[in-house]
Amino acid sequence: MRKPGVILEIKGKDAIVQMERGGAECGREACPLGESPMFPQDNRFFSVEAKNEIGASPGEKVLVEAEDGVLLQGAFFLYLFPIFFLLGLYLLLDLTFSSSFLIWLLWGGGLVFCGFFLRRLDRKWKPRYRVVGFLDAENCANCPLVADKEKV
Repeated sequence: MRKPGVILEIKGKDAIVQMERGGAECGREACPLGESPMFPQDNRFFSVEAKNEIGASPGEKVLVEAEDGVLLQGAFFLYLFPIFFLLGLYLLLDLTFSSSFLIWLLWGGGLVFCGFFLRRLDRKWKPRYRVVGFLDAENCANCPLVADKEKV
């Protein structure tokens, strides 16, 4: 995944980069680089720590990359793990216990456990971001976010 961002500050070999939530839209009217400046208090933006491989400095517009496999792993744990876990737990409890009340009580405990597990995982799991290129809002022809057929 590649997204545009703005360098906020430099911390050694890493950079704090602010990016917009959601997908990056390309085109003259909806270019994510056209909005300037990006305000930190706006909920549309988030900041990440990225390895500054190109030596960008604060205020520069850059292209940030994260490994797709790591992002898919995060999506699996966020969306599919709870479904599989709770479905498997229900089937196991249904085979083990005959009391419907006990099954739903233990299943509710599994739901609470799943929530705590995901919360703990969210605090530990951080995707690795890298700053891989500079972006120029004035020159769309060199923008790596625009497909070849769309370049001006």
